[in-house]
Amino acid sequence: MAAAVGGAAARPILRILGTIVVIAVIAGGVFVYKKVANPDHLGQVIYSTDSQTSTSNCEITHQVTTVKVGTSVYAIYMFSHRLNSYQAVKEEDFKDGVSIGTYDLPTDKSADVDCLTVTDDLQTDFDAAGVYEIKLTSGTEVIADGKLTITP
Repeated sequence: MAAAVGGAAARPILRILGTIVVIAVIAGGVFVYKKVANPDHLGQVIYSTDSQTSTSNCEITHQVTTVKVGTSVYAIYMFSHRLNSYQAVKEEDFKDGVSIGTYDLPTDKSADVDCLTVTDDLQTDFDAAGVYEIKLTSGTEVIADGKLTITP
């Protein structure tokens, strides 16, 4: 009889431990999927030659890292994490390692999102051969960064 009482008391504890293990395995699987298996480019600025029509589309097609001068190119900002509605984001553009401009992203465009698509063609600003970089920061944290090489 004593063994049956002890076994009955242990069952809820084992169920709780089992639930914790299952949750840990699922959480670990999601982490691995997001960081390794899923090519969602967290924390990167991705460049595409496809015209972007919506700032929230964030679909990556025809990804490029090098284009010729005069090629239409668009940026997709894949933030390292979902931004909050109050999070200020600053964009700084570089050419060959030298800053060529700093801009504040409108908070209505970056509020509660994982990514943002630039609908303007970058060739108007990235108009000469060189290595261009867009770096997005929130405070001191880099939330997206990417380079594009433009050849003659």
